Amino acid sequence: MAMKLGLNAEQKAAIKKAQLKRLESLMELKAEHKEEMAKEDAEDMMKINADFKEDMRDILENSQYAKWETMHDDQIACLLVFLIGSVIVI
Repeated sequence: MAMKLGLNAEQKAAIKKAQLKRLESLMELKAEHKEEMAKEDAEDMMKINADFKEDMRDILENSQYAKWETMHDDQIACLLVFLIGSVIVI
């Protein structure tokens, strides 16, 4: 990602911090709910990811963010296909 987006050292460090923040939030959510995720949990995950996207928008330049957003959306789509086992059309 760093090479594709042409990140500088400061951006790399800030992204690492944002990724860690998102991971910690997701781990807390998972620890609170070890059973199947309820609708509220899905909404919490969406909020965590929205917050992460905001962090990335603050870190990256506009052209970098546009590239990252496409990469990120593709990763999320692949994850959903893996988890659900089918393609979701929105």
